[in-house]
Amino acid sequence: QGKSKESGASLEVKIKYEQLKMEMQRKEQQISEMKIEVQQAKNMVADLKKALDSAQKSSAEGSQGVATNFEKYDIGSKVRLKDVHFYPGTDRGIEPYASREIRAFAIYMLQNPGVTVEVSGHIFETKKAIESGKADDTYNLSGRRANYVCRKLVEFGVSLKRLTCVGYGANRPVHLTDDQYSEKAQLNRRVEVEILTK
Repeated sequence: QGKSKESGASLEVKIKYEQLKMEMQRKEQQISEMKIEVQQAKNMVADLKKALDSAQKSSAEGSQGVATNFEKYDIGSKVRLKDVHFYPGTDRGIEPYASREIRAFAIYMLQNPGVTVEVSGHIFETKKAIESGKADDTYNLSGRRANYVCRKLVEFGVSLKRLTCVGYGANRPVHLTDDQYSEKAQLNRRVEVEILTK
């Protein structure tokens, strides 16, 4: 009887030992899974940090590049905003390209508080219409496009007092052509900024 009590007790100990062993293995498994999750989180944070650093660097370079680019213009210089295009017949800018370039110019103006500009809109009319005096901006499309750029500049923090917004219709063509689909015609459809003071 004493022996059977002993073997019963020893069996109980063995069972407890096995249970504890299994519990310990489970905990170890959980710990290694948590370690993997922690490592994955660390990798994700590192990737995000890299992406953020890269974005900040390119943004800083972009701003600087733009500011330097506009710096070279003197009073009286006219700068065509090359990425500011509109849906045909409207004053609705094609985004995000229009806003990117306007924002770049706004940064230049904010960095140079003495600068004031005239923002001018221009449309295409045929050579024939211009020469016969029949070129007409009936709906003031050129003025509305200039106002679009001015509104965006104000949104980006530039004071309206530093902006003169005007539409010249087709009165200041870069090229005279009758082909409305030509590259020359596209150069006539434009918004320009003229540096008035620096």
